[in-house]
Amino acid sequence: MAHDTTPPRNKMILVFTLLSPVLLIALVPLFHDYFLDMTEGEVAARVAEAPPTIRDATFAAQRQHLETGPMPIERAMREMASRGRDASPVIAPTPSDDTAAVSGWGPMEDAAAAAAAQAAHERAHRPPPPPAPVVPSGVVLGGTLPTALPPVPAP
Repeated sequence: MAHDTTPPRNKMILVFTLLSPVLLIALVPLFHDYFLDMTEGEVAARVAEAPPTIRDATFAAQRQHLETGPMPIERAMREMASRGRDASPVIAPTPSDDTAAVSGWGPMEDAAAAAAAQAAHERAHRPPPPPAPVVPSGVVLGGTLPTALPPVPAP
């Protein structure tokens, strides 16, 4: 069996490693331009397909609604230009009485929740229990004492 013993072409690998990202980055504006051209062409085709009678009727209905509303648009624009936002009570700035933004910043109002939090803190920080007493082997705690003790072996 034969094995290839030629050394790797490191220079060619380095050139392609550096050239690939540069080429991809250079192509991004081309892709963006292509996408924009295709999107604008599609939108223009759809607008051109709509019959002008429907579009003109929609514009006329909108214009008629603006001119015959509670306040004609021309008069509303003049008042806004002369008096600003105070021209209409609907859009005039007013102080807010909404306290939702600061509701979490005050002290706890729930006494039960405060007591539960205090109890949890005390449970977490109570001192450890005292260590259990050391009992020699053979002694039973809580049992009865034997009536006769076993003899002690002689030394």
